[in-house]
Amino acid sequence: EDSERFVPSSFTSRIEMLCISCCQVGDLGIQALAASPFFPNLQSLNISRNPIGRAAVQALAASAWRFPNLTQLNLAETQVGDSGVRALAASRFSQNLMSLHIDGNRVGDHGMGSLAASSFFPNLTILDVSNNEVGDAGLQALAVSPFFPNLQRLCISQNRIGDLGALSLAGSLHFAKMKFLDVRRNPIGKAAVRALVASSSFPNLANLHW
Repeated sequence: EDSERFVPSSFTSRIEMLCISCCQVGDLGIQALAASPFFPNLQSLNISRNPIGRAAVQALAASAWRFPNLTQLNLAETQVGDSGVRALAASRFSQNLMSLHIDGNRVGDHGMGSLAASSFFPNLTILDVSNNEVGDAGLQALAVSPFFPNLQRLCISQNRIGDLGALSLAGSLHFAKMKFLDVRRNPIGKAAVRALVASSSFPNLANLHW
């Protein structure tokens, strides 16, 4: 794979942003990247829209010490699924992340629950879980989680979230810094939408999309 040839290069020590989206990079390529000692200053990694799965995420999750400055990770439209999210949620690899995109990965309630139960996301400000299979149970787990104190932008559009999930979010005590919330294309009723609009849980909310 191209990334396997690219990784062992000394100039990469200066790289802060790496985008290899839509490059047909597979698990082997990401495993090679995760094992490389040449990216100590990497801050942003975009590997979206590649055919990678759990093995790639597990390799990244096991390489936290190689990426001490990583704050942005984009895994959108890969194939990581619930198992990949669980691996990420269980790793210190995530503790410095400020932005995480896992949209379009068939992530369901189990994956969302693992994310919500993880204490490794204290600095996360942006979370995109749109275009997945998250239902009420997954959003309820996030709503009661105390582990996302700095979350400002939450995108959960195009999932399977109904009134119960929306109401649990509206009553959450943990998202005082939320500024942007996208719940479009979910089966949420008007009453639940009104509860979100009227909620005192988001004193800084400036943008609500439903």
